[in-house]
Amino acid sequence: MAKLISADPITFRSYLRHTAESQPPPKRVKLESPRTPGAFIKSEADEPRLEPEDEEQEEEEDRCSICLQEVVDRTVVPVCAHEFCFDCLVVWTGQSRRCPLCSQGIGTFVIHKIRSRYDYQKHYLNPLPTSPVAPRPLAARQDRAPRRRRRDREWGRREPTESDEADKLDRSIAKRRWIYEHDLYAKHVASNSYTRYRPYPTPAQFTTSPDLISRTTMFLRRELQVWVNLDVEFLTTFIISIMKAIDIRSESAVKLLSEFLDLDAPYVQGGRHVNAEHFAHEVYSYVRSPYKDLFVYDSVVQYEVTAEVPALAEEPRRRWHEASRSPSPARSNRDRHEEGTRRARSRSRSRSQSPSRAGRRHTRTYLSRSRCPAVA
Repeated sequence: MAKLISADPITFRSYLRHTAESQPPPKRVKLESPRTPGAFIKSEADEPRLEPEDEEQEEEEDRCSICLQEVVDRTVVPVCAHEFCFDCLVVWTGQSRRCPLCSQGIGTFVIHKIRSRYDYQKHYLNPLPTSPVAPRPLAARQDRAPRRRRRDREWGRREPTESDEADKLDRSIAKRRWIYEHDLYAKHVASNSYTRYRPYPTPAQFTTSPDLISRTTMFLRRELQVWVNLDVEFLTTFIISIMKAIDIRSESAVKLLSEFLDLDAPYVQGGRHVNAEHFAHEVYSYVRSPYKDLFVYDSVVQYEVTAEVPALAEEPRRRWHEASRSPSPARSNRDRHEEGTRRARSRSRSRSQSPSRAGRRHTRTYLSRSRCPAVA
């Protein structure tokens, strides 16, 4: 090398050029290498492989925590950013307003149909059934409605109480007992659109009609109280089962009823079961009627009452009877006040009609002067 430098500088330069051309740098070779179609294709061995644990974690992240299936219509809770299916979250929020994962409050809306960071939709949640209703501006007018109703009530009347209902039921049972004692049968009413009476239902129709069973049960519980010492609940269930199988007025049904209703009067061959036949007829008449209220039916049903039948003795009402025994002090004080007011009014009227004492004296003086003769 020293000999080449000292001998000829041109020869040294050519040596360096030859050396550079013979051994190019590796980076330059890589950049200047020809571009082939498969030059930048990476092999499967060069790509990084995910471990099984990482794959399971990604699958769990893509699944809904409510249905444990793949997320459909990804919906995000704005408070905690947890993601669920839209339908699953809507069903969940219908029962609770807390996140299924972190138990934080969900808020008033959720985000779904997410297409980008700024392209999504808000779904506002309906109020829960148990949540308090928002106040309305017309609440004040609604509060005034009960006051108007109170003003419309007539003076001297009060709302019915439990004792009044009990008295009403006792009076109706006493009337039904009077009907059975005097053998009064309910009059037949034709079935048409005017009377709203219907033909008696068949056992199949009665079985499939909850309304008929309910009305009949209510009537039987009241009607069976006419006879004392009867198991009302057992007989009610027993009669309903009979009506589901056969006609209540049939001979077999009357015989079954007579075992409970005609114990005091034994059956005579060729005779009739008085109470059982009468009871079956009354049940038949009520089932055909359109009335659900027993007291309304009692006021509408008609019986042929002859002059020989004694009138029904009406018992005095319990509340008036108790009031007559112990008069209230408020009532006596009010009577005293009214009596004092009447006395004061009578005194004022007598004073206005009679002249005053001063007027009487002035009249007497004038008359005496006019009668006496003039003094000369």
